[in-house]
Amino acid sequence: MPDGGHPYRSAPEKIRQNTKLQLPATGDVIAMNAPDGMIRVTDIPAIPVVFFGDIDGEIQDAILQSLQGFLASLDEQLLVIPRLQVEFMVDPGTPGGKNRSGDYYSALHSVQGNLVLGVTGNGLWDEFPHPRFVFGSAFCGTAILSLHRFIHDSASKGLALTRIGKEIPKILALACGIPACSDQACYLSYHWTMEDIDRNRYVCRDCRMALGEAIGECVGMGIQGS
Repeated sequence: MPDGGHPYRSAPEKIRQNTKLQLPATGDVIAMNAPDGMIRVTDIPAIPVVFFGDIDGEIQDAILQSLQGFLASLDEQLLVIPRLQVEFMVDPGTPGGKNRSGDYYSALHSVQGNLVLGVTGNGLWDEFPHPRFVFGSAFCGTAILSLHRFIHDSASKGLALTRIGKEIPKILALACGIPACSDQACYLSYHWTMEDIDRNRYVCRDCRMALGEAIGECVGMGIQGS
């Protein structure tokens, strides 16, 4: 079911009243309980985001902002909002080719982290259940987002960015092993076509709860009994 007007649900200025966490201007969340009493951003668990090859800077920024915004909306399930650790790698795929997700998994598995996301501008080809370029795929805590169809099948860059933003929670869900939602308006529903993404309006309450708990388990910062 929908959760109000905002597709993610806006994050509060103070995450939880019973913690000493804060949201600084950078968008990172400050850690608490350092041995010397100091608070360090480096103590916050990170979700690595790997950009493969030469990806437009505006698209990179939009992806990171969408990720930060969605993670911030999970404050009821997370003791600490994970920070994003951005990395860049040579793209193992071939422009215009029918690249396989496995080409990217080996690179992503070399990155330290229980939850690792990758982004490529190349197309990812899948034969099942019928041959096509897919929006993304995941395996064992890693997920790869392909921008190929968003860029080539959108009438404008603005529309492509909107669609990519809706795909961000879906890619997180794939990495966490969460199945597709039956609510066709939910971002976590199955995406066959761009029209499927265009129908999405929100992350439903059940999916947000499941995703928040899964991310909390991955980064070790879940709230017990949530």
